[in-house]
Amino acid sequence: MGRLLTAIGFLVIVLFAAAASAPFLVDWNQWKPTIEQEAARLLGVPVAIDGRIEAQLVPSPALSFERLRIGVEGAETHIDQVQLELSVGALLKGEVHVVEARLSGPKLWLRVDAQGRLVGEAPRADLSRVAIERIEVEGGEVTLETATDGARLFVDNIAFAGEATSLAGPWRVEGGARFEGARLAFTAATGRWEAGSMRVRVGVDPTERPVAGEFDGALGIDQGRPQFGGTLRLRG
Repeated sequence: MGRLLTAIGFLVIVLFAAAASAPFLVDWNQWKPTIEQEAARLLGVPVAIDGRIEAQLVPSPALSFERLRIGVEGAETHIDQVQLELSVGALLKGEVHVVEARLSGPKLWLRVDAQGRLVGEAPRADLSRVAIERIEVEGGEVTLETATDGARLFVDNIAFAGEATSLAGPWRVEGGARFEGARLAFTAATGRWEAGSMRVRVGVDPTERPVAGEFDGALGIDQGRPQFGGTLRLRG
């Protein structure tokens, strides 16, 4: 993976010289199979890009992916568009440093089996290898279903902005969402994801109800089972 990123970094720099005179002669979609294979190898789950790949070389290197699919049925994510502004210097060193990421229309589906385990294989990425400075998300959705009784939890209209040191955290985000038709605002701060868990502090403030809450504790996954432990405070 490092050699691939280094090669892409050199390619980006070489293309800078030609970008002004022939920016449309480079068909970045030729890289689609390689990008899909390397991303799948890194994450340990299938990755597919159903739409186009576009690149912006000036004033700063950026990539755009349309209709991205990650994972398998029962634990999958679909994203309408991903836009990444990258650091060329990091690519030349075989590293990934995302200056800014924008996700439009991410949809996450999760399913829990009768034993309380998440269906599907969790990504095996070393999240600390991907540095990220800023992220913006709009039009997000999360669906959680249980196999025992078919119960369904659905959150939509998710939008937030955040900052992080790497994908492994620490994270700080602020945004809003809609749950069961009610709008809510939220803030979250996390520690670093290590050994299958991370510290989490989340504040939720429903805009149409006189009750707010805060969770301060740990979030983790143990043998496929989501784990929560900490303190929940309600005020209102």
